[in-house]
Amino acid sequence: MQIAPFTQKDHKKVADFWASIFAELGWTPNPRDGFDDIPAYFHLPEGFMLLVKQDGKIVGCGGIKPMTTTTGIIKRFYISPHHRGTGVAAKLLDKLIDQSQSRGFSRLVLDVSHTNTRAARFYEKHGFTKYAQEPVVGWEQTSSPDKFFYYQRDI
Repeated sequence: MQIAPFTQKDHKKVADFWASIFAELGWTPNPRDGFDDIPAYFHLPEGFMLLVKQDGKIVGCGGIKPMTTTTGIIKRFYISPHHRGTGVAAKLLDKLIDQSQSRGFSRLVLDVSHTNTRAARFYEKHGFTKYAQEPVVGWEQTSSPDKFFYYQRDI
């Protein structure tokens, strides 16, 4: 298993992986979800995305969108169902944090659906704490505090 940066040649595989996760969660993709333009979604090169691959297949992903010059938002952090609970997510999160620090970010934030208790426990276990988030332009989940928890961690 390897963790590597997203490249344009990965675009279709990533979009297909996202679609499978969205289907599992009962979500319907919309144009703002970035399926058609992953580099723009993550504001590359200021932001970035990492992929977890096994035998050439994507089994996990996660990226950082810049919110400010020092704060990044973790987005599209997904692990395939067959790889959950194996330590893959922790390794990916560690890599995201390392790369975020090397790019000058000192704080990471994220949102978790109220119904995703497994993800909430994961982030809490890894040092993220809940906080109250005001609405932010470009981070649409912040306009739905009744549906999302917000987490932060200084890195």
